[in-house]
Amino acid sequence: MTSGLIFGERSLTKVAALFNDADSARAAQMQLRGTSDMSDAQIRIVAPNDPSFEIKLEPEPVGVRRSMVHAHAFFGTVGLIGGVLLALVLHAAKIPAVLASPIATVLVCCSFGTVFGLMVGGFVAARPDHDLVIESVRSGLREGRWAVVTHPMNAEQKRDALRALNTAHGDVVRSL
Repeated sequence: MTSGLIFGERSLTKVAALFNDADSARAAQMQLRGTSDMSDAQIRIVAPNDPSFEIKLEPEPVGVRRSMVHAHAFFGTVGLIGGVLLALVLHAAKIPAVLASPIATVLVCCSFGTVFGLMVGGFVAARPDHDLVIESVRSGLREGRWAVVTHPMNAEQKRDALRALNTAHGDVVRSL
């Protein structure tokens, strides 16, 4: 699967819910523990002014760095290959400028392809879908609310987390 080539994290998604008080958050956490096969490390409560906020929302800093390297390497390579293919297509089309300087054509196409691939890799590694969850939780914490943050490892755990947090009447937000 391609996600293993691109991402270095074990949990690729986040499901979080905001609650008005600690008791509601703890009740949701207990419900999750009882209805899913997620470990305690995958279900975190984040309190307002929690000094461990960052690690609870991004518990795999090494995996995030690995994802950055993998995404850039993967998409940079795809861009390079795309550049080579584009140069071959342009050459096969017998475009006079390409036929006059095939080496320059290959270098330009490969350079642009690689740069474009690296830009895509940067966008993917930035995980804008995670930013939505993180900013929603951060905003809720500033308002004095409590959050339950889950890090599901598969689609079943993600469904369980969504179901339990919705049942607990939390304001649910999730990444892809």
